[in-house]
Amino acid sequence: MADTNADDDYTPESSMDTFADHARAASDAQVFEFLEQPRLSGRRWAFRGQRDANRPLTPSIERINSPFGADYIERWINPEFQRRVHHYITDPPKAENRLEWLALMQHHGAPTRLLDWTLSPYVAAFFAMFEQAPQGKHSAVWAIDIEALMARATQMWGEYWPHDPGAAGVRDSSNRLFDPPPPSAQRIVVALQPFRMNQRLTVQQGIFLCPSAVDVGFEIILNEMIEPTWTTEDNRPPRWFYKLTIAPEARRDVLRRLRRMNITYQTLFPGLDGFARSLHTEAELLP
Repeated sequence: MADTNADDDYTPESSMDTFADHARAASDAQVFEFLEQPRLSGRRWAFRGQRDANRPLTPSIERINSPFGADYIERWINPEFQRRVHHYITDPPKAENRLEWLALMQHHGAPTRLLDWTLSPYVAAFFAMFEQAPQGKHSAVWAIDIEALMARATQMWGEYWPHDPGAAGVRDSSNRLFDPPPPSAQRIVVALQPFRMNQRLTVQQGIFLCPSAVDVGFEIILNEMIEPTWTTEDNRPPRWFYKLTIAPEARRDVLRRLRRMNITYQTLFPGLDGFARSLHTEAELLP
């Protein structure tokens, strides 16, 4: 696994740094060494790229600057979107399919409880790198074992959560996740894909991590899931949660290698807007 002292000035701010198995990279070779290690192969792993490694893992609804809590905001935003979406599309999701509604909202930029991940480590690396990190910051790629996550969710919710934790293909959620759970149920995060996949989700191999509650932070719930699984022998978490921190000097070479793999803004965001946005990166990579 890639490791270097190049990011000694990196100070983590996400509470999930406590539970992640860390690696660091200062070159494109070290980045791809991490992405291509055998332990992270297979479709049981999901990845998330963030251009600022210090930024916590927070869904967009948690980032709203409001005196009201995310739970209150969600109960206002979701029906507002559903009331007006018919002005813009002719084939909205069925009223009872709450995950498809959230996926549609997420696709068009509305604040939701969903956090975007991908089944492709290369797509995650692109999202970590396609824009420069803030001055003096590093980028990051997170990796999580979604089979382990689903097994833990099933363990915590018992019979209330009907998923087969051994299923590698994550399917549409039961609406039970969005219904009020039994009083004894703990809060969980699960990995989900809507039954109807839009074009962007398909080409990005997208998948969502979705919390069962928004009245507390996403990271708090994930902490509650992971912390009891720590081993007692060496006080280290099981190897199903990783974070790669990437130094800024690796960015251009990583983007060049991803471009040779046809992973660009143009291919990940089909259409004129994606093509136009891709020219920003292409200009940076000249000549």
